[in-house]
Amino acid sequence: MEHIINKIEELRKEMIETARGKSLTHPDVCKVSRHLDFYINEYIKMTNAADHSSSFFKECM
Repeated sequence: MEHIINKIEELRKEMIETARGKSLTHPDVCKVSRHLDFYINEYIKMTNAADHSSSFFKECM
């Protein structure tokens, strides 16, 4: 999970730099934004899966 968190931070910084002097709808900004969205979604999936599995084990005890 550490890798995904680092990638999100890296892409967040890249998007800020890419957006300087460009519109938010510029293709370069949109490309970085899509990559950032992908990793954020992966992080959410991982954290939701971890939450569900830990609550499952608590219910079984």
